[in-house]
Amino acid sequence: MCPERELLSAYVDGELSKEETQAVAAHLKGCPPCARVVSRYQKVRGQLMDETLDEFFQESDIESIKHRIAIELERYRRTRHPFWHRKVGIRWVAAVASFAFILGGFFSYVLLRPKSLTTMSFLESHPSLNVTINVKNMKQLLDILNSQQGIREITIQLPESPQFEFRSEPVFIRASEYNRSTFR
Repeated sequence: MCPERELLSAYVDGELSKEETQAVAAHLKGCPPCARVVSRYQKVRGQLMDETLDEFFQESDIESIKHRIAIELERYRRTRHPFWHRKVGIRWVAAVASFAFILGGFFSYVLLRPKSLTTMSFLESHPSLNVTINVKNMKQLLDILNSQQGIREITIQLPESPQFEFRSEPVFIRASEYNRSTFR
């Protein structure tokens, strides 16, 4: 199996270790196609080392190469490239990064700020504010009382309608015992 051309080029340039050089030399003795490739590489290397490119390239060859490069450049410019392949100026990158940073700061403030501070500061700045909350059952009243932190005074107004009835004598119990008792 023939070695790759990069290995043959490295052989011509003397970039291989002793073992690799010996292995490639042994292969070249039995493989005429690889030997021809190496001889072409050596010829090009010799031309480059002598710096006699005038003999190697003629003026028409150089003009032909320039013309092919110009055609390829024009073809490259005409084709549409995806957005992520286009070059973007540093000013645009900085502007987008700044905008994202400011937007992230705004949203983190809005989403992460403590909501109870705004309620507490409002209640503290308006101590005479009376709030009326209508509840339908005792569980709803307990949920409201347990969720509010800044309650100073609670007035419970019992209904005056005949729907309210006494089932037994009033009993004082602690709040911790209320949940465990059968009183409901």
